[in-house]
Amino acid sequence: MSESEELDQKFISLITEHQAELTGYIRSLIPKMDGVQDVMQETNIIMWKKRHQLREISSFRAWAYKIAYFRTCTYIQKKKKGGTVFLEPDVLDQIATEYEYRSEEKIESEALTHCLAKLEAADRELITMHYEKHGGLKEYAETIKCSIGRLKHALIRIRGTLKICIEREIEA
Repeated sequence: MSESEELDQKFISLITEHQAELTGYIRSLIPKMDGVQDVMQETNIIMWKKRHQLREISSFRAWAYKIAYFRTCTYIQKKKKGGTVFLEPDVLDQIATEYEYRSEEKIESEALTHCLAKLEAADRELITMHYEKHGGLKEYAETIKCSIGRLKHALIRIRGTLKICIEREIEA
């Protein structure tokens, strides 16, 4: 299989993987369901035609959202000319931004949950105590008979481990 064919297959895989998410995004911008599939299909066509413009596979999601946003705006403009009433552009921009933010937040939250589950029990307990229960390190150090300095170093190490794990999960 040629390199071009491999890239095309990877691209098709990315499009397929993000279909439901992109459809939800478009649905959040178009109040009537009848146009969502049309815009999604146009978005897929544009993405396929412009697939060689995608610089990095890791930026596919943002790139696809931008194309979906512009296809949605084009659809709305056409419908406005036909007399259909839609939201004002600034409101539409706010909705789009909020949707993208919520989607990213959900992905980051899922990545954090996954990475926390991978931690050893003692590390997870320290993180839980410190961030969820807002416990003091001094009291916790006394409870587990450990120095506060050691706990601080453990927190730094755990945060570094979580950061790397989350970045890998988001990239994947």
